[in-house]
Amino acid sequence: MAAITLETGTWLKDPARKNPEGEQALADLLDQVIRMRGGASYQTYTIAGGVLTPETWVFDATSEGGTGTDDLVTISGTNYKPGDRIYLAPASGQTLTVKPSTVGGAANIRLFADADVVLDDVRCWLKLVWTGSFWDEVGFFHPNLTKYRAHYGLAYATSSTDGLIQLATPAEARGSVGSQALTPANMAANFVALDVNNKGIMPLPGGLILQWGYDASGSTGVRTITYKEAFPTGLIVPFFSPVVGLTGNRAVILRSDQADFFTLTQMKVQVVTGSDAGSGVPLHWLVLGY
Repeated sequence: MAAITLETGTWLKDPARKNPEGEQALADLLDQVIRMRGGASYQTYTIAGGVLTPETWVFDATSEGGTGTDDLVTISGTNYKPGDRIYLAPASGQTLTVKPSTVGGAANIRLFADADVVLDDVRCWLKLVWTGSFWDEVGFFHPNLTKYRAHYGLAYATSSTDGLIQLATPAEARGSVGSQALTPANMAANFVALDVNNKGIMPLPGGLILQWGYDASGSTGVRTITYKEAFPTGLIVPFFSPVVGLTGNRAVILRSDQADFFTLTQMKVQVVTGSDAGSGVPLHWLVLGY
């Protein structure tokens, strides 16, 4: 948007039209408009010796000498009236640390909890109001939620305390963090039904994990069944059964005589019919672990 200019030098100076109160009113209006973004070109001001001397309401700040990092201790109020508000953001590639008035000296910025505000992203900003003596923090935004939360000391919600809530990732949905929320999306990503290898997994609250599958190999010997995922810690019990509907008496046995017959990643089983240990049929299996 182009700069806005109000004519105050000719029209109001015309003796036939001169009105001191009207002239002052328009001069005040012009003073306000040029401070607003769009009323004047968007400004970038440079810190000098820890001091910033802005003139508009919305602006960027850059470090002294273009070093990329700087401390901002004082913001001049010369160009402002009590009640004026400003929005301060860092220029691109700049990391500015705004210091609270408690550091002493000429510091005149009163910040929440007297804590530094680090502006290190062009999308973050600090809103301040001029009291006539100090710049008081009104608001702060940072696209990094962790930094925003840390500045205001916002704790995560618990069952008894209000606070922030974080959406769990599929991996985190398996954990036990009380401040993370499940969504249909991360539940669907976590509770996997049968895949192309006829294997599925379902983590349960409290850390238990169910894994199941279908083995159609029809192997006549010992079968090594590998789970969809390795169990993180331990195993509780396996279950298995021949496919329902087959004729004859069959059973599935866990071959405990085999090395690594029941581990975090696999188990070894065999389908038998009576005394015939070589009979191979499809089977279902399920393992409970944690």
